[in-house]
Amino acid sequence: MICHSDIIKKLEEKDKISGGHCGCYITDFEGDFKELRKIMNDLYVQNKITIHDGIHGKLIKIKK
Repeated sequence: MICHSDIIKKLEEKDKISGGHCGCYITDFEGDFKELRKIMNDLYVQNKITIHDGIHGKLIKIKK
């Protein structure tokens, strides 16, 4: 089961590696899609992540 802190940790690692240019797609996370979507919505409402249109769908980035 994935939790909020797992998602934040993965997004922070991706941000650090890419210098703030890249994010993750929801398919980059393992777990039930409905559960992931609920967690992502919670993080978005808490203003911890941003969501952008990417080439392969919605790109999720850590909010700075």
